[in-house]
Amino acid sequence: MKHVFSLLLLLSISFLQIRAQEKDTLNLVPESEKDTLKITIHAEKDLFSSVFPLRVTFLLNLKEFMRQHKQDKIFDAELILNLTPTDSVKSKVRIQSSGTFRRSFCSFPPILLQVKGSEKHKQNLDANHTLKLINQCKSEGMYESYLLKEYLIYKMFNIISPYSYKVRLVVVTYRDAANPRKQYVKYGFLLENTRRLANRTHAKSVKEVGLTRLNVLPDDITRTALFEYMIGNSDWVASSQHNIKILDPLDANVNRRVFVPHDFDYSGFVNADYAAPNAELAQESVRDRIYLGGCVSDEDFEKIFREFEAKKDTLLSTIIDFPLLDRVDKKKSEAYLNEFFDMLKNRKQMIASLRRQCVPVVR
Repeated sequence: MKHVFSLLLLLSISFLQIRAQEKDTLNLVPESEKDTLKITIHAEKDLFSSVFPLRVTFLLNLKEFMRQHKQDKIFDAELILNLTPTDSVKSKVRIQSSGTFRRSFCSFPPILLQVKGSEKHKQNLDANHTLKLINQCKSEGMYESYLLKEYLIYKMFNIISPYSYKVRLVVVTYRDAANPRKQYVKYGFLLENTRRLANRTHAKSVKEVGLTRLNVLPDDITRTALFEYMIGNSDWVASSQHNIKILDPLDANVNRRVFVPHDFDYSGFVNADYAAPNAELAQESVRDRIYLGGCVSDEDFEKIFREFEAKKDTLLSTIIDFPLLDRVDKKKSEAYLNEFFDMLKNRKQMIASLRRQCVPVVR
């Protein structure tokens, strides 16, 4: 865990905090205001507590990375944290591409990054000692939109459940060590480490399958499944932990497991051009919503419906108030969520629809 802490501490040094009375902003702070800033070092606390984007640069053999990232190859790189236009912090890191599909499809797949010198004996980076950086998959503008919308989904699930991954927006530059003028600058976001998530929520990560209705929290799986339904994501399976992490809360009063979803790029909300409908579920379009949760009573459905309705304005404001998404994408994203909330207005029809798709045991 100390290697994760080292990396988090390094990243946290780049957290720029405007004076206490000022709020965080997504606008990059101009040079003229840098005297109003102070650098704070609160290790893990500040890395994910701010919406202010980090500016990071990876200096590496870019040609080799572009050619060989599809393999399980570890690359040495230098991580540069740009604190201000004239100030930076550097560290040696190791990076490795991640994600079965995105590794093969993307020019810049997600990467695991780890402070160089840790876990040297491992051929692959240990996920427990890394941070994950989700990159803009390709250079075309629509892939920036996909990245930003997936980031927003994580932010929305933060509103739905405390058992959720935190994310931090990043402006990332990949610079060629042999030719510093050759570089790519794109948005990305850091994804909280699962071990850190478990520690923060006073839980432990569970790796075995064997889930039943008796050892999971019914409200939690319904809540998670309804969220996936809301964003139009059918690319998850709880029993095999496909795009789902399972936590076991240490609270003796809970004693049942909770589900934490991740990887939302196949969702209808993101609507990526590479996302294919789920043929096994007779899905015609990735925008089609399919409910993959368990069958519960009308009262249990109603309870979770009310939770979502109470958070409707906050969920929508996550989209509306996000300045980096263009006007057209905002309207489409807002409309897609409103479709879901319109469905909730007709309870009988909504419950009947979910009952046609729900399963009697955890999927």
